[in-house]
Amino acid sequence: MHPELTDITIHSARTRMVGVKALNVEWRPWIADFPECPALNQHQIAHVGIMNTVAPTRIVRTKQTTTYFLACFGGKGKVFIDGRWRVCGARFACLLPAHTLNAFEAAPGVRWRFCWVCYQQPVEQRPIAGIASPVMARFEADPLHSAILG
Repeated sequence: MHPELTDITIHSARTRMVGVKALNVEWRPWIADFPECPALNQHQIAHVGIMNTVAPTRIVRTKQTTTYFLACFGGKGKVFIDGRWRVCGARFACLLPAHTLNAFEAAPGVRWRFCWVCYQQPVEQRPIAGIASPVMARFEADPLHSAILG
């Protein structure tokens, strides 16, 4: 594991989030006020949302228990992929698989806007994607962004 990466959740005081969560998801302070949506449960989705943030926002999971999809629609941040930090800007998305090291953070001096989908991924469940490490690719986030906003 990379020496600077230990489990942590830091949200800048200027972070703004909106979203919805499934019923009976593990309590997390950043989604505690999200309304519940029972339909998410039938698709193994724990929560979905939109984040507008700046540094020092940083999320690190050394053994992520969920699969996390992050799609950027403005600004840029950094995602830890294949042992190094890579820039994730508008029109790019990352898939961060469960049961691996996952990390992302806002870049200093730049606002980062992205939407996400967090999938429940029990060890015994077949993976949502057949990958073992985070990946990044071009992706148009506007449709997902609009769907989350309703």
